[in-house]
Amino acid sequence: MTAIVPNVERGWQLLSPLGIEVVELRSPPAPPRSFPISINYTANLLRNGFWHGPTVASRVETWRDLLNRLEPDFLFCDHAPGALLASRGAEYARAAMGNGFTLPPLSTPMPSVQPWFRIPVDRLADADRVFLDTVNPVLRQAGLAALATVASLFDGVQRFLHVEPELDHYPIRPDETYLGAIEPPPSLFLSELPPESDGGVFVYLSATNRFLEPVLNALKARNVRVDAYIAGKTSAPDTSIQAPNIHYLQTPVDLKRVAVRCRLAITHGGTLSAAMLLRRGAKLLVCPEDLEKAVFGKRLVDRKLAYSCNWFAPDADDAAATLGNVLDSIQPPSGLAAFAASRAGEPTGDNVEETVARCEGRMEFAVSGRHHD
Repeated sequence: MTAIVPNVERGWQLLSPLGIEVVELRSPPAPPRSFPISINYTANLLRNGFWHGPTVASRVETWRDLLNRLEPDFLFCDHAPGALLASRGAEYARAAMGNGFTLPPLSTPMPSVQPWFRIPVDRLADADRVFLDTVNPVLRQAGLAALATVASLFDGVQRFLHVEPELDHYPIRPDETYLGAIEPPPSLFLSELPPESDGGVFVYLSATNRFLEPVLNALKARNVRVDAYIAGKTSAPDTSIQAPNIHYLQTPVDLKRVAVRCRLAITHGGTLSAAMLLRRGAKLLVCPEDLEKAVFGKRLVDRKLAYSCNWFAPDADDAAATLGNVLDSIQPPSGLAAFAASRAGEPTGDNVEETVARCEGRMEFAVSGRHHD
């Protein structure tokens, strides 16, 4: 088994102990260009270099060269559009996994990812057209089949949607199978909250999150214990936000334990961290740091599962005011109890086993078909 990763050092640390060969493949960057906030999945691809033909050609060539050397029986992608383009028409089986945002609905045009606005269909279609006009000449030049639509990126690709339907970034899809978020094994967690953290507030934000400072300042003024893990920092992010009630953690903690011990969790809106907390009935406030997480927070609010701030919407939220309302609210969001009850006692490893079994079946079918030919 070979894992193709963008950073060999990190990939090697995680995967080499499992006997997995690790190969680095860096995606060549496109020339600098400013883009507005993405309106759909396609626009997000354009923001990430797929507007520039020579860059797309370089990515496709790099992926094809590597895949031809490896001669895989099965290609399993976690949001790797370059790999899906380069492997079009391949004899080996292909699959893609992702959460709601990275594995979008197969519609034309690709649907909006800004639920707080009504995006005209022709604007969505324009983004799709720009992508196709850039990518298809590259595919034809490489002898690969052109895309009929952006959704054709997933032609012949088995899809594994690893998220709960209630946690999808898009409206719930009746035509797809939801496999649920994959929780990491406990061995990956390095610390536990101290006993005095019971009933307190847990903060898990990055050092660059725009909500970090107002949230910590608001918590500083409250008579509540705060345990904060700030990704990218190992100490207090700012000397002005040190207070007796705020305790900065040096390592990640077990979110499953946070869920049952803290009165409120404040996170950046990662799908996995939210799933681990909400499955166990935790009261959650999402302070998103990018578009994907803002969309996710909006969906959680609409489905009455959590609270969220949102700086993308026209009526952008005041983080301190939102936090105060959440802390003062006795009742959790009205949909949270039912969601947690529906997941109570659910074996979290079954979805991994199901994905592996389906991949093995797809691979065996593809291999037998190649040998039969």
